[in-house]
Amino acid sequence: MFKHISKVNNMNAFKFRMGTQTNKLSQQASKPLFMKFTKKFFMDGNPINSLLPVTRSIIIGNVIMWGISWVFSQRDFITNFYYNSRSLERGKFHAAITSHFAKSGTLDFLIDSLIIGMVGNNIEAMVGTEFMKRLVLFSAVGTLAIIHMTAKQDEFFKPDTFIRTIIYFFAVKNPHQLVYFFPIPIRIKIMYIAAFVALIDVISGKFCNFAPLITSVALTRAKGGF
Repeated sequence: MFKHISKVNNMNAFKFRMGTQTNKLSQQASKPLFMKFTKKFFMDGNPINSLLPVTRSIIIGNVIMWGISWVFSQRDFITNFYYNSRSLERGKFHAAITSHFAKSGTLDFLIDSLIIGMVGNNIEAMVGTEFMKRLVLFSAVGTLAIIHMTAKQDEFFKPDTFIRTIIYFFAVKNPHQLVYFFPIPIRIKIMYIAAFVALIDVISGKFCNFAPLITSVALTRAKGGF
């Protein structure tokens, strides 16, 4: 009887060890497969990874703010994430950053991100990431400074800083370059597109959007016109 119990216990112990070893082997076999899957579909196949650092950061910021806009009502989104001349006084320090990434809708988000992803990435490849950082940073700071000087206290702004930076710098760098102006299916000189965008900003009273133009001219001259 005792021998029978001992044999049963030994068999159970043997099965337990075999089961443990089998689980370890299956985990080891599945781990490389999972890592390959993750690398292929979330790293190698992700178009975000083909973008340069500054351009990628802007696109990611756009995506995050576009996602947040679906959580808040339009009024709450504007008052919390758009920039107001008294945002810092009210403790909404984040608005100094989020306002540059905020979009007025899905179409605005898609067009903005598409242009920045294509044209902005080419500009960053041409001038270098360090120069691109200065261009974007000085444009953003200049935009907020103009808002403080010109905006009313009850106005909330979504400055189109990054897209204006791309357009104006491109126009300053190569004004006669022909590009497509969505949704018009013909090529137009970039300087005319920049002039049209500037006219819209004047009509709408968004003078803060001229900070990227000033920054582009100043940095281009400081760099010797490239």
